[in-house]
Amino acid sequence: MAQSPPPPPPTPLAPFTFSPTLSAFNVPMTTYLSSLPLPHQHLPHQAIASGALIFTPSTNTLLILQRAASDSSPNKWEIPGGGVDLTDETILHGVAREVLEETGLVVTHIKRLVGPREGLSFVTRRGLRVVKFAFEVEVKREGDGEGVGEVKLDKNEHQKFLWAGEEECRRARMEDGYELVFTGKTHQECILEGFRLRREGK
Repeated sequence: MAQSPPPPPPTPLAPFTFSPTLSAFNVPMTTYLSSLPLPHQHLPHQAIASGALIFTPSTNTLLILQRAASDSSPNKWEIPGGGVDLTDETILHGVAREVLEETGLVVTHIKRLVGPREGLSFVTRRGLRVVKFAFEVEVKREGDGEGVGEVKLDKNEHQKFLWAGEEECRRARMEDGYELVFTGKTHQECILEGFRLRREGK
């Protein structure tokens, strides 16, 4: 019987720092999942997904991505993110890897958790039980330090990106009238929570 090919090696990442409040996530995914109490349905989570909120330093706008027309939830908007891999050194490394793969941006610091400490639980179409965490991250700056690097999308996953302000995300409409359809209400709520935390300096 032919053996399955080995999994690809993890994406090389630049060094990054993280807030001490996130030390619980500085462990491999399997370690974190084994330490979780059982959720209400008495079935353990099987995977972890991550999301990354990336803001511009000067204008306080957020990077959002439009999903590819050929992917699930086609043409809908979301923040960068995805599943943490078994090959990721820690959950935080998984966050940095997803940002790099989906946007080409290099994470330099993971600032804080956005949303409930216990994460948001969901079940995929294939029946996988997942818990998702979102984090505000800082990325490598360019030029005078007020801007971020060039966004380079993976066209298999996303087809367009925007830098959106808080009210634009709240109204789900850009200033020019372009309508934003997010991947879900909880996703939009997470985005608005990220803006709130920044506004209140928390």
